[in-house]
Amino acid sequence: MVEHVDHVDLDEGVISVCRDYFSWGKAWDDPRVKLHVADGAAFIRDVEAGSYDVIIQDSSDPFTWDDDGAVIDLPSGVLYSQSHFENLVRVLSPGGALNLQVSASAKIAPFLFGCDLLTFCGFGIDYCRLRLFKYHRT
Repeated sequence: MVEHVDHVDLDEGVISVCRDYFSWGKAWDDPRVKLHVADGAAFIRDVEAGSYDVIIQDSSDPFTWDDDGAVIDLPSGVLYSQSHFENLVRVLSPGGALNLQVSASAKIAPFLFGCDLLTFCGFGIDYCRLRLFKYHRT
């Protein structure tokens, strides 16, 4: 049973569009949901240890490429840093689950999920595949 949801989004405009144009746009009207328009990495850094049973991170990619193939870092890159993953481990309750939504980009998925970073930060790996990733704190 869901008791409480903290939804953190950096862009209030995205929330406004969702409220106006998507059938599920009234989700934020549920009294169990608290919307925080804030930087996700900063938010999680300030959360008390063991606070969440489930974390769902649905963020944009950490980088992209220009027409010449050069990497362009994006602001969401902080959500893929070692310190952020360590904070995710810290705020998960024992047995808690982390779900990450990532671009379908075959170039980005191995960068994020070579599994080394998440294992180093304290996540146990059930299995690691390009299309489906399931992580849980051990």
